[in-house]
Amino acid sequence: MILRSYRFRAVVRISALFITVLLITTSLYAQRHNTARNMGLGGGGTAYMNDFHANFINPANLMLSDKKVTIGGLGGFSTRGGGELANMTIYNEYFTQGHTINESMTAEISDKMFGSAPSGSRKIGIDADAVLLGFNIKGKTQALSAAARVRALSSFSMSKGFFELSLGGLSETFFKDYKAVNVSGDVLTVGEVSVGYAREVWSTGNFGSPGSQRLFAGVAPKYMVGLDYYSTRFNSQLKISEDEMLVSHRFNYELDAVGKVSEQMNSYHADRNTSGLVPVFGEYLSMDDVGSGLGSVKGTGYGIDMGVTYQRVMPSLPLMGGDYQTLTVSLSATDIGSVNFDEAPGRYSSEGHFEWKGLNYDNELINAEYDSSFTDYATHIQDSIGQNIYGNFSPENISGFSTALTPMFNLGAAYSAGKWNLMVDLGKGMNNRGTNSKQLSGIVGIEYNLFNFIPLRAGMRTGGAMNKAYSVGTGFNLSFLELTVGAMTSPQPFDSKLNFGAAWSGIVVKI
Repeated sequence: MILRSYRFRAVVRISALFITVLLITTSLYAQRHNTARNMGLGGGGTAYMNDFHANFINPANLMLSDKKVTIGGLGGFSTRGGGELANMTIYNEYFTQGHTINESMTAEISDKMFGSAPSGSRKIGIDADAVLLGFNIKGKTQALSAAARVRALSSFSMSKGFFELSLGGLSETFFKDYKAVNVSGDVLTVGEVSVGYAREVWSTGNFGSPGSQRLFAGVAPKYMVGLDYYSTRFNSQLKISEDEMLVSHRFNYELDAVGKVSEQMNSYHADRNTSGLVPVFGEYLSMDDVGSGLGSVKGTGYGIDMGVTYQRVMPSLPLMGGDYQTLTVSLSATDIGSVNFDEAPGRYSSEGHFEWKGLNYDNELINAEYDSSFTDYATHIQDSIGQNIYGNFSPENISGFSTALTPMFNLGAAYSAGKWNLMVDLGKGMNNRGTNSKQLSGIVGIEYNLFNFIPLRAGMRTGGAMNKAYSVGTGFNLSFLELTVGAMTSPQPFDSKLNFGAAWSGIVVKI
C-alpha cells in the first residue's frame, strides 16, 4: 500500500501542479450577461433589458427605456454556474457519511458520475461579472449608453480515468487496459468598456395606439483589457499490470500561460537546465505571486454586441392591471470578439511513454544516503520522476495568444400588459467556452409589479450546458431608484448537472 501510494503521487503530481491555478481561480466565468432582473426571470433579457445592461444583451433595447437618464454603480454583481461535475447527490451520499472509499465503492461512484463508458468525461463551470459603472441617456429617436464591466470565463473538466486514479490510486481494477486519464481547463479574466448606440429606424407614426409599430437597431462596440489567461490540457493513457508490477503511462500535455505563471515556468526551465541545480517544480509555482499579478493588463482586444428590436401596441386583453399592452420581439448577436495576450506569453508542452516497475528496496542505500528513512528515499524517487519525466517540458517562443469570447445568438419576445410582463428567450452559443454551449437553451419568465414598485419575478431555464433551473427575484423598483436581487437553482439542489446563480442590481438611479 505504501509503494502504491508513492507511485500514485509520482504519476499525477505534475498534472496536479498544472491545474492548481485553475482550481483556485475556477470561481469565475460567463455565458449570457446576468443582472438581478433577468436572473429572477430565468436569465434571458433579449427583448426587455432596457438600461445600460442592454449593451451586453441587446443594444437596440436602449430605446425601450422609460427614463431619460439611468445611472448605476456599486455593483451590478452576478454569479452563475454548474455542470455535471457539480453532482451534489454523489458528494453528499459518499463523502459526508464517514465511508471508507475502497475499490468497489470507487467503481460505484465513478459509474454514477461518469456513466459506464470508460471514455466518459464531465465538466463544471461558474461565471461571475460586475458592472462597476454604467449609464444610458434616451432621446426621442436615439439613445446612448456606456458601461464598464469586469468578468472572467473558465472551465474545468476531467475524464472518468482521472477521477478513478485520484480516488482509487494505481489499481489494475481500473487500468487493466489502457484508459484515458485526462484533465483540462482554462481561465480568462477581462475588463471591458462598452459604448452603446441605438436609434429608431422605422415606425408607423405616433406610437401608442393599438396597431402602431416601431423598429430599433443598436450596436455596442467594446474595448477590452486582458487581466489573466491560463489554459491546460493533460491527455494520457494509463495501464497497470500488478503481476509485472508495471505502470505504463503514455502522456502529452500543454500549458498556455501569461504573466506571473509564465515567468515562473521559464525560471524553472532555466534552472533545470543549469548544471549543478536540481530544482523542485512545486517551489516555483507561488500562488502569492500569481495573485499579485491579477490586476495587471496582459493584453487588449475588441468586441461587439448588436441587435434589432420590433415593438407593436396590441389590443388590450382583459387582465387586471393590464392596460397598454405591447409585444416586443428581438434578435441579437452578443460577445463577438477576442482578446490578444502578449505579456510574457508562454506555451509549455511535453509528451512521452513512461514505464515504471516501482521502488527497489535497497536497504544499504537507504541507510547510507537517506539516514535509514524509507520515506525520504521514496520522496526522492517521486521528485526524480516528476522532474525528469513529467517536468521535462519544452517552452515555445510565441508572440501571444488570441482568445475568443463566448459568442451567442439570442431570440426573445416579451409581452407587457401594465403590471404584468411575460418573457421568452432562446439562445445558442457558438463555442463551448465556460458555461457557453452550442446546445440550444430556452427561458421563460413572468413578472408582476406589486403596488407598481415591488417586482415579483419567477422564471425557468432549460437546455444549454446545464440542467433545468428555476429562479425568483424581487426588491424595490421605484420611479427613481432600483435595488433588486435574483437567484436561480436546480429544482433538486442535489441533482446532477447542478445549475445555480445569484445577482444584485447595485444601486440604480433613474431620472
